[in-house]
Amino acid sequence: MRTHAAQLAKFSLVGSSGYVINIAVYATLLQLAGMNRLPAASCSFLAAAASNYTWNRLWTFRARRGSVARQGLRFLAVSVAVGGAGLLMLTALTALGLRAVEAQALAVMIVMPLSFTANRAWSFRGRPRPLDD
Repeated sequence: MRTHAAQLAKFSLVGSSGYVINIAVYATLLQLAGMNRLPAASCSFLAAAASNYTWNRLWTFRARRGSVARQGLRFLAVSVAVGGAGLLMLTALTALGLRAVEAQALAVMIVMPLSFTANRAWSFRGRPRPLDD
């Protein structure tokens, strides 16, 4: 249980940095590039996912590292699924009247638990190895 709680805390910190990346890229693409909200959300999600994969592999789940390719593909599959759920949430929240950036911020928070669960159980389910503390 201690490992699970520690991983959740680390995942949350990594996710917080990814959250900042996501919202910053999203707002920039909306406001400076004039991009539509759904393509901007997709691009910002990919930027955050790349950062999150790197940090989760190197830090959060380092004791469970397996093949870079296998874990990377699994992480990508989870990211696409969670990203799709996020786009659905974004669409629903904007339809309810929330402004685009606020709706994106809320959508990302809503899908985070799904992302942690799927990544811990599948993406980073490699063989446990001793921690290198």
